[in-house]
Amino acid sequence: MGKKIFLFPGQASQYIGMTKDLCNEFSVARQTMEEANDALSMDLSNLCFSGDIQELTKTENAQPAILAASVASYRVYMEEIGQPADFAAGHSLGEISALVCAGAMNYTEALKLVRQRGRYMQEAVALGDGAMAAVTNMEIADVEKLCLDLSSPGNTVVISNYNSPKQVVISGHKKAVQQAEEALLKIGAHVTYLKVSAPFHSPLMKPAAEKLQKDLRSMTFDNMTMTIISNAFAQPYKGPEEITDLLTRQITYPVQWEASIRYLKARGVDFAFEMGPGAVLNRLMKNIEPAITVYPFGLPEEVRQVKGEMAVSANPMTLISRSLGMAVSTQNHNWDEEAYKAGVVTPYKQIEAIQQKFEQSETAPQKEDLEEVLRLLVVIMETKQTSPAEQKERIEQILEESGLTEIFPHADDLIQNKVLS
Repeated sequence: MGKKIFLFPGQASQYIGMTKDLCNEFSVARQTMEEANDALSMDLSNLCFSGDIQELTKTENAQPAILAASVASYRVYMEEIGQPADFAAGHSLGEISALVCAGAMNYTEALKLVRQRGRYMQEAVALGDGAMAAVTNMEIADVEKLCLDLSSPGNTVVISNYNSPKQVVISGHKKAVQQAEEALLKIGAHVTYLKVSAPFHSPLMKPAAEKLQKDLRSMTFDNMTMTIISNAFAQPYKGPEEITDLLTRQITYPVQWEASIRYLKARGVDFAFEMGPGAVLNRLMKNIEPAITVYPFGLPEEVRQVKGEMAVSANPMTLISRSLGMAVSTQNHNWDEEAYKAGVVTPYKQIEAIQQKFEQSETAPQKEDLEEVLRLLVVIMETKQTSPAEQKERIEQILEESGLTEIFPHADDLIQNKVLS
């Protein structure tokens, strides 16, 4: 399999029932949704599973809901598949999901941030005064010209999403969007309104961008474990120091999705995994770079399909990649920030360094290298205050999937550091 990318959907992907089946089958998904409930002091799970679609579609609810669903899918992937990706990209809101899964943003803080982001966006334009609509069957240059001709002070419409060669999204004042719709229909375009409650990625969002920037400036960001592509410029983040600026610009800038996918294809990406509800990004990919295969990853049957297709022969590198996956997906019960950095972040990076060493040298790790990886994983689980029973279960799963049970037959010894001492 060639280079891989994780794709994270944006708003309008929500639907009643999302993540319900995933949570029923995978405890890590259930734990992820429970974390969101606690962080937001609301029953987000119930809203996603069986709530009212109008309530879920409200921007302040849809954004944390899609973020939580996306992180849940990613954690299931890391627990069940464990093979890291080279890149990550998210459509609009999905860019924040990508940053969370790349380790640059804290999940709990991100949930609170996107809830505020949704509120700021909704407050920027009164409910019912803004709209967004997808436009197909029309040359993009013609849509750009029409928006420019129709816009006037207090009645603005712009292209907010360059989704594919066949689709753009227009955004702005509801009246202006309706006028654009009428004009577009007359010249043969297809126009479909989106399930959103504010005109995202338009100049009308400037007040929201200013408020979000203040929140972002108060946050702390970490280095990214994957290369993240920015919506605003279709280029990679250079580092965490760019997060505040790029996420602020994203609020008023159009989403350069087509350009982002073309950038990734040019760098050798052949496979993508859509983490979260729906398959919108899969459909867009078919119109941009159909040679890139996209695997939806939001339902249990999709998890099983990917697991079957990505099954690899047992080898030591599988143990390393699965250990990284387990380190990410194991629930944390330790909120001591210093202890977490020392006992989770540092050993995780050490495992990554071991993986990179052998990938670059194309040599096979020896038993002592694998012992070190498992020792570091035990340190991570101990720091996260994982129970001994769960530690044993996870170690046994890794050994079974990597075909190395015969080399390390006693998981209890590994956990107690008897073999690893």
